[in-house]
Amino acid sequence: MTETNFKIIDKQYSMCDKNITMTIGDTLAFAVEILDQNGEPFVADAMSFICKKTYESESAIFNKSLTSGISYEGEGIYSVHVDPGDTVSTSIAPGVYPYALRMTADDDVFTVLQGYLTLEARVAPV
Repeated sequence: MTETNFKIIDKQYSMCDKNITMTIGDTLAFAVEILDQNGEPFVADAMSFICKKTYESESAIFNKSLTSGISYEGEGIYSVHVDPGDTVSTSIAPGVYPYALRMTADDDVFTVLQGYLTLEARVAPV
């Protein structure tokens, strides 16, 4: 099994919990740099960024993948983009929801990030 490390905004982490806060209807965008144990860029076969109402929920609030919402920028850098419409729904209330960023390479699965996504209420337009 390969060990992974990643950076977010010039801070280095190992696989860890990281809480995120965003406003419902806004864009969420971030990048991670994933390196192998030798510091070389790690290229994933697949990657997903999923947020659910609960850990046990069958459906997702949103689910991003390498073909939709996650891009490989090169040199082990992946960009994740959640569109404003992904969090706008009558069934999604402000609250705290579990999420995970996972990747696969060969037959291995790695949880790169996990934690809670806090969706804050949006100020209504006048």
